[in-house]
Amino acid sequence: MKYPIRYFSIGLFTASIVLLIGFYFFQPKSTLSEDETVDEMIGQIEKEGYRVISESEYISLATAKNELNHLQEDEDSANDKEKDDKKEKSDDQKKDDEDNSKDGNKKKDKPKDDKEKDDQKKDDVKKYTLVVEENMVPSTISEKLAENKIIKDAADFSKYMEDNDYSPYLQIGEFKLTSDMSNKEIAQTITGQ
Repeated sequence: MKYPIRYFSIGLFTASIVLLIGFYFFQPKSTLSEDETVDEMIGQIEKEGYRVISESEYISLATAKNELNHLQEDEDSANDKEKDDKKEKSDDQKKDDEDNSKDGNKKKDKPKDDKEKDDQKKDDVKKYTLVVEENMVPSTISEKLAENKIIKDAADFSKYMEDNDYSPYLQIGEFKLTSDMSNKEIAQTITGQ
């Protein structure tokens, strides 16, 4: 019984040595070596068709995406509210028309005048999608907003951004802005705060 166990252990020992030699001498070389720099690795990854971004870029993209989702939700809820308001106004107007026809009065409806004024205000509100790119400064953003009549004075808005410490927190992305927004609302929108 001793000899078979000895031969078995010698066989295991020999197989282990053969595997060890094969591992060290015949191992396939990896495409990335330990001596490569980060830039070289990024270059190889981009050649494969992938995009490498830093953690801060990822965070800013995620923040911009969340902001766009919130803006879309706000816009949808505003549209729903506007539809409800129009329906209520039309119902109220029908009721007033019925009352006026019963009384025989052909007076001009006051809610109709208010509605026309609201429509004019809506027409006066300018909408603009601001695209903030990497390394943009607040003065450039202010100029774009002033050109598109979202703000009245670019210098005042730039000063507001600096004075209220919004400038360092500008986010990369697209932001939907309107001319009826305050400087604070615009600053909070483009900084994600």
